[in-house]
Amino acid sequence: MDNTVTKPESDRSEAQILKHRRLEPAEAVLGELTSAPMFEEGLRHLRNMDAAEKSRPLPEDLGAAVELRKGDGAVLTLREGLVCGIKNGSNSLSIDYEKQGGKVVFDENGQAKVAKVRALVGGTECEIDAALLRSEGQLSALTVVQRGDGLGSVVLKTGEGKTSTLRSDFCRVEHEQVTLADGRSVERVTALHRPNGSQVIYNYDQSQPLKLQQVVERYRTSLGKVVTQYTDRVGESEKFVTHTQVEGEGKDGGQNLKPTWRTDLQMTQDGDLAYKELNEKFFMGPRNEGDGAARDLQAAREEFLRVASANKVFQGNENTILGWMNGFERRVDGFSRRGWMAPSDLDLADSYMNLSRIFTDSVSGRANVVGAQERRLLVESALKELADPKRYINQGSIGTCSLNSVESNLAGRRPQELTRWLREASTKGYVTSRGVNTRGERVKVQLSEAQLNYEPSWNRSYSNQIFQFASIAALGYRSRGYDYGGTTNDQLNYVSRLACGQNMRILDNWMGRGARKADIVDALKNRGSVAYIVPGHCMAIDDYDPKTDRFYVNNWWGGSRDGWYSARGLGLR
Repeated sequence: MDNTVTKPESDRSEAQILKHRRLEPAEAVLGELTSAPMFEEGLRHLRNMDAAEKSRPLPEDLGAAVELRKGDGAVLTLREGLVCGIKNGSNSLSIDYEKQGGKVVFDENGQAKVAKVRALVGGTECEIDAALLRSEGQLSALTVVQRGDGLGSVVLKTGEGKTSTLRSDFCRVEHEQVTLADGRSVERVTALHRPNGSQVIYNYDQSQPLKLQQVVERYRTSLGKVVTQYTDRVGESEKFVTHTQVEGEGKDGGQNLKPTWRTDLQMTQDGDLAYKELNEKFFMGPRNEGDGAARDLQAAREEFLRVASANKVFQGNENTILGWMNGFERRVDGFSRRGWMAPSDLDLADSYMNLSRIFTDSVSGRANVVGAQERRLLVESALKELADPKRYINQGSIGTCSLNSVESNLAGRRPQELTRWLREASTKGYVTSRGVNTRGERVKVQLSEAQLNYEPSWNRSYSNQIFQFASIAALGYRSRGYDYGGTTNDQLNYVSRLACGQNMRILDNWMGRGARKADIVDALKNRGSVAYIVPGHCMAIDDYDPKTDRFYVNNWWGGSRDGWYSARGLGLR
């Protein structure tokens, strides 16, 4: 039987063409692809193949190159129905197939035989030569997935039962065959390597081949620090403890951060790690004792206006103070009118009460370094940030971009928590958790005098500084942040839970696989800002406009690169 296929020519019959390769109906092929939009040319090409299947005249240009776009952002180039090239961001690969007489050769299973794969991943070039690797005994099979969700994946199998799959998002997943006690042979994931150099290694129990014992995660922060997280099973339980080490800090050349706890660890066939944090609701709780009695919004507004003008906020100009207060409340009303999560009147009253108490509470401890002028500056910058967080939240010269996303979420949707931290830091010298932990204790984070002293910095206000320094203090730093090595996703959520009792939604386009547009819109409506992570930086998605179908991104650099972006521009599926 002839197992080759070549470019159709006008003098070949449809029956001859179908003898070489039976084609699926276009609707069936489309159904197996992701739901992301594809180029019109690709859709037309698939319909032409459908026409051939149904014995209608075949177009002359069936062999022309076709581009398809997948949900992970990859653009695939197909020729004669076979994937021959993939590009995803700066990563790319090309595929050469074995040919005889100009025709692609297929094996007994109908798989096109791959001759060579050339790849550029993370700036490194490599080539897989199937014939050479087979001659050296290092390869048993090299195939390319030509249909389904895995379309474009390059699968390399060795004679030792190991498989390495390079997906179209250029993550490489390693599997191996193991034998269970009942004699069955199954496949398990052993590693995931991402194109940015990060990796996840899975280690299993020697006597129970599918029981995870340890997960090792390594990645590099935006400042070049290498972070390693070791997640180990605790005895025979389903609980895991995670220890984080940061390269190049501490007396022994590395810094050991506070351990965290996980449960329900599992990995997908794609190698991605999923788990629950045991302290997901660790800091949920009632109003703190120091929050004071709740009061109505009008009374709180009047009290704040009186206190602020008496303490020369904006030089005591009540019209200016009212202007920023009204801007704050108009922004909140904008969320309420759309039915999105927004601060209640009680939350707004608490916010004004916290700002008033920055002046009226007795001062103790290290907070004595915060003078009257600094308190006035703190309240002025806090009002600006509450009225217009897109403009007045900036990171300055240190690597707190991930923590800025928490600050933006609090200013936008939970202002009572942001102002509570500003009040506590400036009057007590420490900040406290929202609610209590599982031992019934309220977590207290002490700031150093250096962190409390106002330090002018490029585009960063005093309220920005106090929140950001309180956040890094919660992660063990007592400095002004110049030795701060960046924030892990776990640390970002730790600070968020500490401040308001809830995790943030994270869109990770650096280490993760992105997210669906619908999920990000839902998070903006019901949870607040979304931390948006790209290689070397973290921003916040703060808003969505359904009329233009665009998302607002805050970049923290004094307005540079802030603005409205499309779902495609953010890598959303």
